[in-house]
Amino acid sequence: MIHTDQQSRLGGFRLDIPQVVSIVIVFASLYLLICPPKALSPAESRAAALSLFAAGFWATGVIPAHLTVFTFFLFAIFFSIAPPNVIFSGFESTAIWLVFGGLVLGVAIRSSGLAERVAGIIASG
Repeated sequence: MIHTDQQSRLGGFRLDIPQVVSIVIVFASLYLLICPPKALSPAESRAAALSLFAAGFWATGVIPAHLTVFTFFLFAIFFSIAPPNVIFSGFESTAIWLVFGGLVLGVAIRSSGLAERVAGIIASG
């Protein structure tokens, strides 16, 4: 039996706050695409909608971050926000590969159990 506090009025679906915020973000982004403000050019409106979409989904975490990034790049190319060489120019920087390498090492250290062993040694000694 489903308790009434576990149901919403939307056919038994329960929406958390991040999901509701994500729905609002999608509609706000679509509104920017369909009805761009007069102060923004159509290209600027598309960029603002995409930025709002990406920042909102990163902040809420409703979909995994790697899918949000993939969607960002896909829509940036699809909506012609900038040429592809400009969109992907950040990957030419050595700093991004330094950060990426650090993230890979961090995942490897944590999944191998080395992080817990080193922390135990530091905490006990």
